Amino acid sequence: MAGLASPQVRNLVIFLGLLYGMRQVDQNDPVAINFCRIVFGLYLLLGLAFQAYVTKVVTDKKDTREIEVPPQPALGSPAGPPEKKTVMEYDLGQLSTQRTQMLMNSLMVAFFHFKMGQVSPLVMTSVMGIMRFLDDPMFKIHVLKNEAVGALERPFKADANPLMGWLMGQMNPEAGANPEADGNAEGAIEGEDEVTDDDGDSNESNSHEAEQEENGEDDAAEESEESKKTK
Repeated sequence: MAGLASPQVRNLVIFLGLLYGMRQVDQNDPVAINFCRIVFGLYLLLGLAFQAYVTKVVTDKKDTREIEVPPQPALGSPAGPPEKKTVMEYDLGQLSTQRTQMLMNSLMVAFFHFKMGQVSPLVMTSVMGIMRFLDDPMFKIHVLKNEAVGALERPFKADANPLMGWLMGQMNPEAGANPEADGNAEGAIEGEDEVTDDDGDSNESNSHEAEQEENGEDDAAEESEESKKTK
């Protein structure tokens, strides 16, 4: 039951419900079109008001505590060292990212509506955008006044993306290797090197003993020849 209450599952259910509901609406009805435009306009006003309010709260707090922010991973390139930022800089950066996303989504919705005549994106984007506001850590911290601990601790953890993880694994196959296997492989290589060194030492000692035996046989042969000449 915990999985059913997760924001991802809840948003998916809401999205499917909106998709079904908008299919029951006459997309050519002027009243329905105007209503959807009003809903989208209210969503934009609500987003701008949220941005303005949270920006004022963050700048008034002037929280100068430093946190380490990991760099954004890029496809095919290793992650760099973490960057130190103050809490105020981090929160303002999050707000800037949200504004950019909101602007890009609005432009896409406007294109689909005015150029392609689609009405459903107006309502679906508005409702899902409001749900994202409610789930946003910035909203919970600065509007609901929740403590920035646990899931709300900075830096915020992004939701896992299986597709992105798979793409990263395809681009960097060595990044997902098992470290224990690597350690065992290194240990095996070191063991082979030690065995090789031992074999080399034993071969050298055997060859040295063989040379000593050959020298002894030569000395014995020379002594026997000298004794014969003496006789």
